[in-house]
Amino acid sequence: MTVRWHLAAIMADRGFSNKALAREISFHEVTISKLKSSKLMPYRLERETLERLCTALQCQPSELLSWHPTTETEEEPEHMGQSVSSTEVETTIPQKEKKNSKVLKAKAKKARNQNWEELRMPLKMTKVKT
Repeated sequence: MTVRWHLAAIMADRGFSNKALAREISFHEVTISKLKSSKLMPYRLERETLERLCTALQCQPSELLSWHPTTETEEEPEHMGQSVSSTEVETTIPQKEKKNSKVLKAKAKKARNQNWEELRMPLKMTKVKT
């Protein structure tokens, strides 16, 4: 099963820019841009977000989302088997990029841990000569 996301089409239909919609529903423009560029339903879509979008765009949830059964030849996106609650892209990620993303995630985790360790250390007070 594939759940399609039609935010870009609805926004164009209603004449909303990213900035205008962001202002209307109190979201950041980047968030609207990410939601708009996705063709699949966002992995995490909260009820409040859907309500805000529908209210601002004056539409029904069924206009933003459409369900398409998967044929035997199509592969189901990874997140569709899980409970639907960041935005997934339709293209598959090449194996080399997957390895790079794992390396980048590990580096980011190490940097976060180092930052936390620095924050946990007591401050060293030095006297300032006057």
